[in-house]
Amino acid sequence: MLSILIVNWNTRESLADCLASLAESAEGLRFQTIVVDNDSEDGSEAMLERSFPWVTCIPAKRNLGYGAGVNLAIRRAGTPLVLLLNPDVVAGKGAIRKLVDYMGENDEIGVAGGILVGEDGRSQMEDYYVPFPTLRSALLHYSRGSVLASRFHITPERFTDRSVRQVPGACLLTRREVLEGVGPFDEGFFIWFEDVDWCFRSCRCEYRLGVCEEAVFTHAGGKSFEPISTETRRKWYYRSMLRFFRKHRGRLAWATLAGFILTEEALVMTISGAIGLVWGPRRETMLARSRRAWSFFSFMRREIKANS
Repeated sequence: MLSILIVNWNTRESLADCLASLAESAEGLRFQTIVVDNDSEDGSEAMLERSFPWVTCIPAKRNLGYGAGVNLAIRRAGTPLVLLLNPDVVAGKGAIRKLVDYMGENDEIGVAGGILVGEDGRSQMEDYYVPFPTLRSALLHYSRGSVLASRFHITPERFTDRSVRQVPGACLLTRREVLEGVGPFDEGFFIWFEDVDWCFRSCRCEYRLGVCEEAVFTHAGGKSFEPISTETRRKWYYRSMLRFFRKHRGRLAWATLAGFILTEEALVMTISGAIGLVWGPRRETMLARSRRAWSFFSFMRREIKANS
């Protein structure tokens, strides 16, 4: 038997589409579905009660974040296999069945994902056939340095043998014994990098990760974040990224990355502000950019101080 676990926050319509796809995707498999609702304000709970009474809903009194929501659902699940799905994922016909069969046919695989495609049909898997973040990759691809990396065609490192290190939490199937061996999701990650952290720990525990290329899932991506400002999302992302580096790459790598980002924002703040003061046609645009950089600079200073 399989437990399908979903953490929801204000994605009522996407959640309904996700749940409606499960039966056809499972193709006769017995499964239970648990939705942790992180204090949604869009009527998600009422929709579940009205349209999907077979779903177990666990309402949270506040937004716990993704990792804490997953842990809450895992504690309620009691099956040998557990599938994490994002509420903005629609499971393709037979995809869940194929993913479960893949796990059953490959005893050495402890964690597996399906093929993720966007609503436009474009594969999203190129984001996961990569090594875990390193200082080099972060400096090139998670900072403003990514603009230069793109210009000079510096691409992320990839595994030529198509091996897998990261299975996205958007679609992640694992075994009960793996969950017990690796331990719960780190609730210190509010959002982002909690699945990277968990997969990193899985690899350290010598569990193999894999992907079932016949199991296709459509992943809209970012539905929960549509009402959230770009600035807030960026702060959440960088806080989680820095936590990953502090936890797994050591204090020196964390300090180097944090200092690099802080310096970038100081330069953007200073240069944009100076241009805005002397160049009338771009005054408001450049001053607004300078203010955003100051806001992020202040945020980074607080993060560095809090973790020093």
